[in-house]
Amino acid sequence: RYKTSLALLLGVSLMTSCQSQSVYADFLLRTPDQPMLFDGNDINARTHMAYASLVSGICLANAGLGLVHGFAQPLGSLFPVPHGIVCGTMMPAVNRLTVNKLLNEKSHPAVLKKYAEIGNLFADQKNKTENYYIELLLDKLDEYVVAFKIPRLSAYGISKDDFQSIIKQTEMKNHPIKLTAQEME
Repeated sequence: RYKTSLALLLGVSLMTSCQSQSVYADFLLRTPDQPMLFDGNDINARTHMAYASLVSGICLANAGLGLVHGFAQPLGSLFPVPHGIVCGTMMPAVNRLTVNKLLNEKSHPAVLKKYAEIGNLFADQKNKTENYYIELLLDKLDEYVVAFKIPRLSAYGISKDDFQSIIKQTEMKNHPIKLTAQEME
């Protein structure tokens, strides 16, 4: 559920109540060594996971989705790849691309502030710069792909050559910043 909560936090049409609930849910799930991620017998951990899933579902009904989910539709329709695999795999790259464009254009400081706030949830050190927390979050997303053993898209027959066609079908209605097809390749 980490990918859903992050998408909700960064969505451009997000309600504040969903945002605060989603932050709390993410805080409960903030490290990959939490028992809920590996031990289904821990009732407390399962309760936290159930709450995080509930919050994500409620918020999804009220928020627009960005580029990660925009990729999920064409990939899922063209290849036998599960939705969660697409989102989990694409999350680090899409967010790194988005942050880089936001920083380069010096636009949407409120979105960068959200990235930093989420990164701060994972931080052991406080009182660092926004850029520190943003980079921490982006690195954490990369770590999650490895820790959760999320398969690469190539495991489902998807190659780099397929992405021009996929990008033509990809939507980013509520992504914080518009990316060109060339940037998405």
